Amino acid sequence: MNEKPETDNRIQKRKRTRLDIRSGSAKNPLLAGRALNHRIVFSAVIIAGFFIWAAVLIQKPHGLQNRAFYSNSEDWFMDFYNTVYYSVGKTPYTWGWLPARNYLPIAYMLVYPFSFLYPYDISDWGTAGTSRYSQLPAIGGFMFMLFSILLVLIPLKRLMKGRESEKIGILAALLMSSVMLFNYDRANQIVMVMGLLLIYYISLDSDSLLFRQFGLFCLSLATALKIFPAFFGVLLFQKKRYRDMITAVIYTVLLAVLPFFWLNGGFTENIHAYLNALNEHAQVYANGSIGLSADLLFGKHLPIPELVSYLLAIVSALLSCMQEEEWKRLLQISLAFMLCSGQQNFYCMIVIFLPLVLLLNKEEFTLFDWVYLLGFIGILLPAQYHFFGEAISNETVINTICVLGFFYLTGKSLVKSILLLRSKAGAVSRC
Repeated sequence: MNEKPETDNRIQKRKRTRLDIRSGSAKNPLLAGRALNHRIVFSAVIIAGFFIWAAVLIQKPHGLQNRAFYSNSEDWFMDFYNTVYYSVGKTPYTWGWLPARNYLPIAYMLVYPFSFLYPYDISDWGTAGTSRYSQLPAIGGFMFMLFSILLVLIPLKRLMKGRESEKIGILAALLMSSVMLFNYDRANQIVMVMGLLLIYYISLDSDSLLFRQFGLFCLSLATALKIFPAFFGVLLFQKKRYRDMITAVIYTVLLAVLPFFWLNGGFTENIHAYLNALNEHAQVYANGSIGLSADLLFGKHLPIPELVSYLLAIVSALLSCMQEEEWKRLLQISLAFMLCSGQQNFYCMIVIFLPLVLLLNKEEFTLFDWVYLLGFIGILLPAQYHFFGEAISNETVINTICVLGFFYLTGKSLVKSILLLRSKAGAVSRC
């Protein structure tokens, strides 16, 4: 007589267990967000990975771990110094190796004052590298990078939730991550661009009209510097801030066009020279380290033309509004930013810092949140490795994680969009 109630209790217990696993509140500490602090786990793994990487690098300075840097650390800070060098004479598109001159004039204008710190010779590219060892250019490069890093850290800390020790731990982990190690080596303007995007994101819901306008200016400046930050303008579209979209477009056009008048030579001639340099850059740097058409695991790659990559990225960014959580929307936009072009390089992955921080802000962590966090850790761990030749390496693993995440989030958004359209069509037909 008592067997049925006991059976019912067991059934109910199994159902509760399944629900607990889905919600991340199971008794298993690996699934329970409260039992295992995800912020501490992330920080501890990345920081421990950094010290292991550093210990191996110290033992073998020219070994495998040196691949965390570009060109085996011998080309340090050269993205900054090359840009300064190209700004000499305010004629960046008319001399030297043109495929490297893919920036709009605003990028050269910003670093032009640094060109007066050293007697650069446009007939001798070697002076770009030797300037690093002179006092004033070295101080200038260091201050530029320090300013760029602070421009990222301060807004990130403002966005973070949790205890102060957790915030410091996350910031320390980000500073020790593989993405930042690569950026320390390159001193690329992408770090400053990321800071501008963070200011723009924080300003979106500000009550201050002045701060919102400043945020739009930051988005426009980031877009004028790197073009692809324009993807983050989708946030304005999703919030139906059409007037702000027009304002941002106007700012961007002004920042992109007016500096051409700053250059020496005619406006039209410089436009043509820039487009020529841009075309040469696209051909030479068509196969970057990340992108929908870059190498995946086991040396495979997707045969996707670059135009199709752009279209997929744009569609994905627009569909990101279908994601229920803010961090997933931003991750989808960030992946579109990174994967849209084969010309992207590893330093661009700094844009994942924003969705990562918003993910870590969650108090309750589900099983799927842990899977996403594992993907972030796989991208940010500094350790360098390769197996079966180069079939399994940092680049192939990282690009595979990003491509899988991109197609999963895009597919999920697309399915939700189709279901929403079908439900609306059904409602109309019933009327």
